[in-house]
Amino acid sequence: MRTASSKRERRVGNWFPIEQDVRYKILYGRDITETRPGKTWKISSAAVWFTTETILSVGLPVELSMCGRTLNDFLPAELVIYGCVLGSTDKVLR
Repeated sequence: MRTASSKRERRVGNWFPIEQDVRYKILYGRDITETRPGKTWKISSAAVWFTTETILSVGLPVELSMCGRTLNDFLPAELVIYGCVLGSTDKVLR
C-alpha cells in the first residue's frame, strides 16, 4: 500500500478516488522478481495509492499496470506506470 504524509499529498495535486484492479511487478534491474494483484485506492497526476498482499519496502522499484478502455470505449488500453514505493502501511483502507 502506498502512503504519504499530508505534506507529500499536497505536492502531488488533486487525488481522485479510482478503484481499479492492477498488477504490480517488483523490479530489480532488468529482472522481475514478483508479479501480484492489487487494487488502486486513489490516483493523482504524480502518485498512486494501491493495496497489496504484502507490505512493500520503501524505495523498492515497481511497475504498476492496469487495463481499461479508450475514450471511444472500443479498444482496450493498458496503462503502465514505473516508480518507487514512497511509503507502506499495514492499515486496511476503506
